[in-house]
Amino acid sequence: MLMSYPPIDMSEVWIGFAGTYLLRMIVWVAVTLGLCLISVLCKRHFGSNRLFTINIAIVVLSLIALTAYFAWTAKWTFTKIALDAEDSAIAEWAYQHIFELRNIDEGMKLAMNKKEWQTVRFYAACRVADILATNDDQAVDLFLGRIRGGDPIAPCFFGTNAINSEFFITGHIAGPYDVKDLIVRRIRYVRSHGVQ
Repeated sequence: MLMSYPPIDMSEVWIGFAGTYLLRMIVWVAVTLGLCLISVLCKRHFGSNRLFTINIAIVVLSLIALTAYFAWTAKWTFTKIALDAEDSAIAEWAYQHIFELRNIDEGMKLAMNKKEWQTVRFYAACRVADILATNDDQAVDLFLGRIRGGDPIAPCFFGTNAINSEFFITGHIAGPYDVKDLIVRRIRYVRSHGVQ
């Protein structure tokens, strides 16, 4: 699926994305060089003829591992950075176009995860509410009855968008919000405004 990019400046997201993977590339280079250095130090054991082959294998295998890691994590990393962007239009675009959940339970795990970025947790709770809003009250109550505890969500918004406008007034601190209360409030908003 091709992503459509918004007519807004995405440089903040791309810089964050590049910075995230630049740090990981530095770690990859350090680990790869460390493994090659270890093989050089063990030259007696391998013999000088096999040393070059072993070092090439280390570099190739670690490059394959890095490529697989990037392919596995790139979309989610980009999505998280976009949802957490200071520009509320970028966060709204990310929510509407690239923020996908495999199922509602994945959304709840994300919303309840206290180690996750607060703004990402907020948008995950909103996505759960959007999914629940299409169900009848009995199904919603059954699902909400399963929610226990969870650290409050204290997102850092810099502006309003179509998703956070019910919760944030520019110039005021947003939250903290109880996860369950946030979901209930978003369900009411979606149902009363016909938002999806």
